[in-house]
Amino acid sequence: MQLRHILGMAAALPLMAAAETHGSGGHNFNCGAGTPPPQIINGLSNLRTAEALATRSATTMDLEADIAIPLHLHAVTKVGHPADEDVLYKQYLVIRDTYAKYGIHFQLDGMTRYEDDALSFFNATRFYDHPGTNDDRMWYIGHTRKGGYDTLNIWFYDDMEDGMNGVCTFPHADDPQDSLWRDGCHVLAGTMPGGDREFYNVGYTAIHEAGHWLGLLHPWGMEKGSCSADDDDLVDDTPIQSDPSFNCPAGNADSCPMHPGFNNAWNFMDYSDDTCPGEQYFTPGQRTRMHHSYITYRLGK
Repeated sequence: MQLRHILGMAAALPLMAAAETHGSGGHNFNCGAGTPPPQIINGLSNLRTAEALATRSATTMDLEADIAIPLHLHAVTKVGHPADEDVLYKQYLVIRDTYAKYGIHFQLDGMTRYEDDALSFFNATRFYDHPGTNDDRMWYIGHTRKGGYDTLNIWFYDDMEDGMNGVCTFPHADDPQDSLWRDGCHVLAGTMPGGDREFYNVGYTAIHEAGHWLGLLHPWGMEKGSCSADDDDLVDDTPIQSDPSFNCPAGNADSCPMHPGFNNAWNFMDYSDDTCPGEQYFTPGQRTRMHHSYITYRLGK
């Protein structure tokens, strides 16, 4: 098995939950990043409190300056079917151009491609909960992962457990260095631009998962089916909603009419199709949270 590095392409706690699959007719976005453990929720809540205090006191937090984040992309495929370098680069361009609108500049520091029949299938439950049972996987991650907690690594696979689109870790103030192998995103290769994951093949799954890496929850927050403000996503300007959005829903869908605003159907952290007309987005509050989270929990670590 040959590890092929394409380097120098510079430009400018287990967090798995039961996979969430909904929708109909193939419109099934499936993200494995569920509600994070209490210590991570507490950390994000602390960020929210600091942001609210800064707003009320009319002070300016140092969160408006652009930030640069190193990025490494990795693809593992079945033997004899190498990943297309051009597709990987197109995925990078989607990440770069999308996040640049929010003052976040991902800089591609390298890509790797690897061929292995077993490793081309990613079992997230086994990886996070039983890492000692898969020496080959640990070797592969150990040899491809680059940087510290301030560097985003994304691995792409031919197939994933339970039809999953992706899963990613959240930022954590107390992550030890010996757990660094856990950090990063794992994404279905078919979600890259032009891939075979119908309705989700524009490259937005990587955007969604990187949002988790930068501290964003799903917009229905910590408990699906709830309209309680206590269960929200910890960002003040994302309207409260009770459940994921699928397909291409109407912009005025409102699952929690007792609260202001409509569902976040076009938000990158919801589950609507990549291919829907109209532009997906992050809110200003989500932008602030991503900057705040990165600076507080990842930068320099």
